[in-house]
Amino acid sequence: MGPLPAQGSPAYSRLDFSNAYRLQREDGYPNARSAKGNEAGDFVYKVFPLEVLGRGEDIRVSGVRISFSVDDSYQGNFPVSLGVPEIAFFPVKLGKAGGLRVELPQLGRRLKRSLQPPGISVLSDGIFATELRLGPKQPDPRLRTPVVLPAKDPQGNPQGWAVALMAPRGEVLGKGKPLFVPMPSFGEIHRVPGSSTFSGFYDARKKRFLPFGTPGAPSNQGELGVELFLDGPVLQVFSDASGGVRGDPNRVETHMGPGAYRNGLGSSVLGGFVGFYTQWENQEGKGLLCLPLITTLGARRPTGTWSLGAVRLLLDPGRAGALFLLPQVGLVGGLTRYKARGVAGHSSDQKGVYVTPRIPVPASPSLAGQSLWLQSLLLRPGLGFAGSSNLVLLRF
Repeated sequence: MGPLPAQGSPAYSRLDFSNAYRLQREDGYPNARSAKGNEAGDFVYKVFPLEVLGRGEDIRVSGVRISFSVDDSYQGNFPVSLGVPEIAFFPVKLGKAGGLRVELPQLGRRLKRSLQPPGISVLSDGIFATELRLGPKQPDPRLRTPVVLPAKDPQGNPQGWAVALMAPRGEVLGKGKPLFVPMPSFGEIHRVPGSSTFSGFYDARKKRFLPFGTPGAPSNQGELGVELFLDGPVLQVFSDASGGVRGDPNRVETHMGPGAYRNGLGSSVLGGFVGFYTQWENQEGKGLLCLPLITTLGARRPTGTWSLGAVRLLLDPGRAGALFLLPQVGLVGGLTRYKARGVAGHSSDQKGVYVTPRIPVPASPSLAGQSLWLQSLLLRPGLGFAGSSNLVLLRF
């Protein structure tokens, strides 16, 4: 059985790849505080790398969630109306910028389609998130269908993608106007051999990238507060090694930042936990079982596929000795409603979720540096396979 056909609106399955906490720090765009303001082509971006976003088929983006604040220089009345920046998509490749070797948007390969969200009304200053959900109920016909991101480049190589918030030309922060300001997350941990940052600026005036953590750009303590919604199953890793607030008393830290995927727990004195969170948002209550699988062992990305009807697992058979390890230890369950402040830390209910318990990871020299590729398989008992998630890399 192939993937379930779309019925009405697409699924809005969340891919966070960031911590829940946000910094009260207004970074804006690279030229936002200059006399001339934003240059045409300025943007701030967030990379969703291949090790988190990879799939066996094209990626269908059904929405975007952006963290923002109102320019602190505005001292007027609320509520206020804000414009939301244009959202663009770029495939990424490894490059060097600001002395760092990181994945950068490929300027010459920008996706033809971009998104212009409608304006929003804000009741007060603070840190908020605005969501753009694509679908048939959108008044603007350009916002009614998902954005399709090719999973492979023109040469057939798998690719990751960056989401860019394009700077409104000529806009200047700090002048007392109510302007939309993108916000970063807090406490992100980046461990070698992972990237030192997944976010940054592009300065069109100087024609250069400024990754977070380089001079003139924000500290890499945070990532740009951008999350994706995908039309289909989504797998995420959560871990107390991702950053944020360890043992958060308010239980709002999702621990889904970059450190969850390259967590260093094998060499940690304290060890820690990991967990696996799978969502297929519009399939709640439809009897689907989720099987998080270890499909391939080792740091090298699998290049083979195993077709189960129209559903694909990405694996290399010679390195898939632990393919069914997770179901064997009992980590399998049905898609149900995730209740707020549950094991994964989300502060709101989420539909169509299977989340594992927090799995203890001991400090272990034999575990340190081990790499696993994971993918969730969705099964309708008695009828066959219904879907598969993105492929992710987990390194201890």
